[in-house]
Amino acid sequence: MIPANLIVQAVCAYHGIAFADLTGAGRAPQICWPRHELIYMLRGNAGLSLNEIGRLVERDGKTVQNSLNQVTSRLADDPEYRDRVQRLNRFVLCFEDRPTLVPTLLDRARRMIGRADPNAADVQACGFALLTAASILTTTDLTDAEARCCALQALGQTA
Repeated sequence: MIPANLIVQAVCAYHGIAFADLTGAGRAPQICWPRHELIYMLRGNAGLSLNEIGRLVERDGKTVQNSLNQVTSRLADDPEYRDRVQRLNRFVLCFEDRPTLVPTLLDRARRMIGRADPNAADVQACGFALLTAASILTTTDLTDAEARCCALQALGQTA
């Protein structure tokens, strides 16, 4: 099981959203779906009860169950969403192994994508570099320093 605080940090970093926004009253899709996904990750990776999750995200157990149902239903019906949640889950697992490195690399990758030409090849190349960096960070064969150096090289940057 992964500690709940690391899952919260990972989901917030992945989506670029503050925890206060996820626990707030916002119902916009860019807030609501990350909140649903956080709840889903907390249930699956931290093994928290509905009430424990509810206390953490400031929702009641019924609302937590509704979030789980929303994600589960969408996972069954939408292959692209299923891939996205699988990427988020891998990110959470990667974050658990190296919580101080992953947000730094994610920020650098976002800056790379922001500077990329808007054509699909540049954005796809940045995405590939980020996935490569995340894969490097999950290996247990490297020290944190070695993983950081290799991941930054995968992003075309120096440590």
